[in-house]
Amino acid sequence: MFKLSKESKITFLGLLIIPIIWIIVNHFGLIDSWKTKSIDLRLSSVIPGSRGEISHQSAAPEEIEIEGNQTIPKVPKIVYVNFDAATLAMDDVGERPWDRAFFRDMSMALMKKGGARVLAFDFGFTPKSMSKMVPMENSYRSDSAMGELIKAYPDQVVLGCLYSGVPTSFVKITGASAFPPLFKDGYSHESAKRSSKFNYPESPTYPLQNYLNGRYMGRTGSFTVPPYRYGFPGENKPAVDNIPRWVPLWFPGGGKAHAYNLLGGKQSKLPFEMLGENKDEYSALQTELKILSVQKSEVLKQLDSFKPKISKQVEKIKLAKKNYNLLIADLSVYQELSDSVKNFSSTLKANPALSAVIQPQIDSRQEKINEFFQSLLARRSSGEMSQNEIVEIEEQIKELERTILNLESTLSANPSISGIIQPQIDLKNNEVLSLRQSLPTRSFNFKKARAELKNQNDVLTNLKTALEANPLLSTVLKPQIDAKENEIKAISEEISAANESSITVMSSKEQNQMINRLKIEVKEKSKHLESLAIDLNATSTEMNSLQEKFDHLSSIESIKRVRINRIEGKASTELIETNSTLRLVYTRALGDEGIGELVDSFPNELPLLRNRPVYTLGVESLLAYYGLDHQHVKISEDNLRFTIIGRDGTPIIDAPLEEKQFLEVNWFSGWSEKLPEKILVMEAKRAYGDDDFDQYLSLVPKILKIFLSKLKDIELPEDPSNYPDLMSTIGIEEVEVQIARKLLAKQIPVNEIPPFDDFMSVIEAISYYFIPTSLESQYNPMCGMRDVIQNSRFLEQVKSSMLSIEEQIEKLEGPTVLGAISNALKQKPKNQKLLNQKNQVEEAIVTNKTNLAIQQEELLRIQDFFSHFNNAIVLIGPEEATFQDLAPTPFDKSSAPKVGVHGNLIKTLTSGLYIKRLGKEIDHAATLGVGLIMALLAVYQGSRSSWVQAGGIVLLLGYIFFGFVTFSNSHVVWPITAPACAGISTSFIGLAIMVVIEQKAKGRLKGMFGSYVSSELVDQMVESGEEPSLGGQETAITAFFSDVQAFSSFSELLSPTGLVDLMNEYLTAMTNILQEERGTLDKYIGDAIVAMYGAPIPMKDHAYQSVKTAILMQQEQIKLREKWSYEEDKWGKCHGLVSKMQTRIGCNTGTATVGNMGALDRFNYTMMGDMVNLAARCESGAKAYGAYIMITEETKLASEKTRDDIAFRYLDRIVVKGRKQPVAMFEPTGFMSELTQETQDCLDCFKQGIDKYLLQDWDGALGMFEKAKTLEPNKPGVTPGVADNPSIILIDRCNIMKENPPGSDWDGVYVMTSK
Repeated sequence: MFKLSKESKITFLGLLIIPIIWIIVNHFGLIDSWKTKSIDLRLSSVIPGSRGEISHQSAAPEEIEIEGNQTIPKVPKIVYVNFDAATLAMDDVGERPWDRAFFRDMSMALMKKGGARVLAFDFGFTPKSMSKMVPMENSYRSDSAMGELIKAYPDQVVLGCLYSGVPTSFVKITGASAFPPLFKDGYSHESAKRSSKFNYPESPTYPLQNYLNGRYMGRTGSFTVPPYRYGFPGENKPAVDNIPRWVPLWFPGGGKAHAYNLLGGKQSKLPFEMLGENKDEYSALQTELKILSVQKSEVLKQLDSFKPKISKQVEKIKLAKKNYNLLIADLSVYQELSDSVKNFSSTLKANPALSAVIQPQIDSRQEKINEFFQSLLARRSSGEMSQNEIVEIEEQIKELERTILNLESTLSANPSISGIIQPQIDLKNNEVLSLRQSLPTRSFNFKKARAELKNQNDVLTNLKTALEANPLLSTVLKPQIDAKENEIKAISEEISAANESSITVMSSKEQNQMINRLKIEVKEKSKHLESLAIDLNATSTEMNSLQEKFDHLSSIESIKRVRINRIEGKASTELIETNSTLRLVYTRALGDEGIGELVDSFPNELPLLRNRPVYTLGVESLLAYYGLDHQHVKISEDNLRFTIIGRDGTPIIDAPLEEKQFLEVNWFSGWSEKLPEKILVMEAKRAYGDDDFDQYLSLVPKILKIFLSKLKDIELPEDPSNYPDLMSTIGIEEVEVQIARKLLAKQIPVNEIPPFDDFMSVIEAISYYFIPTSLESQYNPMCGMRDVIQNSRFLEQVKSSMLSIEEQIEKLEGPTVLGAISNALKQKPKNQKLLNQKNQVEEAIVTNKTNLAIQQEELLRIQDFFSHFNNAIVLIGPEEATFQDLAPTPFDKSSAPKVGVHGNLIKTLTSGLYIKRLGKEIDHAATLGVGLIMALLAVYQGSRSSWVQAGGIVLLLGYIFFGFVTFSNSHVVWPITAPACAGISTSFIGLAIMVVIEQKAKGRLKGMFGSYVSSELVDQMVESGEEPSLGGQETAITAFFSDVQAFSSFSELLSPTGLVDLMNEYLTAMTNILQEERGTLDKYIGDAIVAMYGAPIPMKDHAYQSVKTAILMQQEQIKLREKWSYEEDKWGKCHGLVSKMQTRIGCNTGTATVGNMGALDRFNYTMMGDMVNLAARCESGAKAYGAYIMITEETKLASEKTRDDIAFRYLDRIVVKGRKQPVAMFEPTGFMSELTQETQDCLDCFKQGIDKYLLQDWDGALGMFEKAKTLEPNKPGVTPGVADNPSIILIDRCNIMKENPPGSDWDGVYVMTSK
């Protein structure tokens, strides 16, 4: 059980706040980014226990039945075909937006030659994706190319759509929104149903989507991946990064938008499609129009010929009618005058008295009658020409004058044709002159003459009045008056002459005859008018018949032109809704509310509503793969499960849903494998770009070696310079071979180094002969669109070549060539010419068969390439960075194509390896539990507390490892982030608090006991958490004693202050060394130092550390003596003594009692025991041997076990005073690495002397000791403070022994008589 102090308990309770804080922080999503990154770490293969890259396919795939009783693997193979940089560089692609015929050709190759099950495009082939700069005709041709693909594979091609937020023009009329309908953002499907306004993505339109024979053609799947904008579903928090993690499997759909999108697209394509669909009819209509035009022209000519005739007849009728009206008018005038005379005569007869009044009226009327007959008679007598004839001539003259005027206008505008026009004008003028001469002379107009006479008289009167008023003007007015008087006289004479000539009184009989004749003329004119009217009617009837024919031809022409207009797509159209359909009709007349006339091109009518969800690209691809439709998708009522039901009614996919739509993508691998050749090629490109040509050329052989090694049945030369020859033998073009030769040349001028693009052409030429490595990837097989297109073309070329070769072989082996030669040889078997021909033919056959074998191998390679697509879901998307369709993944540091999201979604759904997140309750409970355990371990201060606390860290690491392993095995996301954060922070904060508490306790103990006990004991008490108490324990230690030689002399000669200064400096230096070497200071006894090694902290190397300390102290003593030698002023008369100070040290290793010893209220941490006394004897006994360090044999042996880098010399085997057992004594002479040759020789001589000494060879020993004496490091008179040394002592000993031999039973032991 843990034993906790009061402070530890309080700390423990306080530390529990830390996991609670982390729970709160976690609850509010402030560490979501860390949690997400922890999942990424579990997916990657960097940390032990992480899952790493895995395959979604099992070793024994389960089969599933599809249409036609066929079976396919339940878990599909997924292959990526990328629009990469190499594809973008192809001439076929062109400029953006790319011709969709390229996509069609590539897709057809995948379907026909590769046997792909599904093609899914991560491209938006929408109307908005086509630039407005592209002519409409080109856009239609491009779309039609993809439309051909859809018609060929309506259920196996999935086109991408996206919720871009901006609807296309075709669906705007429906009010559909193009934003993604996400339930987590508040979308309500019920609200959409009530308003009939559903969200609809920006989608491909006709002809990429179609409707024929009551069936929709073409699948679409959304590649919109909005979840990366948020943290976790339901939390609506900012994204932690740009990795797409949560993908909506479906979006609610419905309404009219799809119908308007499809027929709207159809409507926009009519100008181009109708003409293509009706080429034959259009050509026939054009021919018919030409025929109609000729027929109309002929009829129109005939109509034009009738117009002058009709016009002339009309003019005749007008003229005859005018003459007829004049005759009627004459009769009317006569009848009126005659009736007036009769009436007045009757009145006069009845009232004679009124004769004065009436008679003048009668006379006046009678005079007018006479004038009427005179006028009529004058018209009759003038050439016997009737008035009607005169009028007709006058009308002819007017018509001729109009013609002359038109001709003159024409001549004025076109003088160049005067030779034609002028003769016509002259002719017409002659005709006018002739007609004028034929007219009779006009009778005198009395009325006009009298009016003119009256007018002239009025003018004359005015002039005379003016002259009377202004006589001065007589010169002006008088001539005018005379002129007027002459004019008046002439007019008067003219009237008089006319009166005289016209006075002819007709008898009543003559008048009656004239009137009767006038009436006859009236009847004749009436008949003439009727005749003219009959002629006009006949002409009009004939003309109307021609007009009807012309109108009929025009009507037919109009109908055909309407049809042509429709075929040309120029006819106005509109979309109209019925109760259940949307119709594409020709525009109705204003006010027409009918259903309209359908355009005669399909589709022209389809269901108005389409209640089908929009699935993400991956889900729609799976439906296409299994041959299913949306009816096979079931979403549970609680919106927690997304299920795809197979044809047999069993679930194929059963996925969990978050927020009714979302599934977390399980990433199975990185986008692409880091192939060595790719890395090297990039390095070469970089080197070339940096003008580092040496590096560039050094990489070329390595790259070529990798690529050439991929070729089958090829033995790669060891020398790279032979690579071009190998390339030539396999059929690579000479251009690429020469580039390779230059790149592999040993010496090449910089200006002749082929550029990187040329090097890439060599690599591409080699790559043709093997399957792309990336296509054989275990995780993400992929290739470029260019690879598909090129292999498709190569396949056609190879098949064509094989057919040609087979035909050539058949021809050569046939009867016309080899057969004919063989037959000829039967007749002439020795004919050399025939034999030569036969050999040539046979050689040609062998050559062709060899070439055929090569082509067959090539065919197998290409077929092998296309076999990788068999029954696969092929995801086609952009990989080139310019598309800006990239995003990072948990495996890829740099951004990868987003099409990988859909691939990993498919893998997640089909493998069933769903990421399973645990509830926040478990997360919080784990955080609290880990925090509780780490808090308890952090405050533990008992025995081995550091091990316990380290074990807590290990336990925490084990917990994290458990989370990684759990995910790796089950994809369960066991909470790690918050518990680990809580555990680490709790542990470190707890440890920090306990350090503070410990320091306070240490300070308190030092304050209480620092004056009485050592600091080491204080530290031990702090560590144990116990108060100091009496008692000790037996412990293996090394005791250490040191003492200053002749210290009493220092005490006598130095002042107290000087002595203190000397001792402080000396003891400080020695103590520092002691502490640095982990010694424990027991006490100071004047100049002496008592210490121990191995307590209170156990040490395995305590013996070695004690000896090392002794040597370092002696070395430090030399430095101090040298320093003091320059301080004569400081030490005064004691300077010589101070500068010669020496220290003796003794050490012994053994078991002693170590602990707190003394009185109950005053004690010290010290050591006791026999081994301690022996160590003290070593220090004091060293003087007897002239040594300054002396240790026991136990110390030497223990030191050498630890480290054998110190030189020792055997001194003696002695029995110290107070002991009975002898002890071998040794002198450490220094570190072996620091010994001089003289010292080593000294030790060798001394050892030989000891050996002879123990053998009682006193003379031999003396000789060796004498040699050693001259080599001793410490020499009397040379080394400061040294009076003797071990060699001198042993020489004295040998001399004594020689004089007083110890006897044969002597064991080499020397008994000391003093301490």
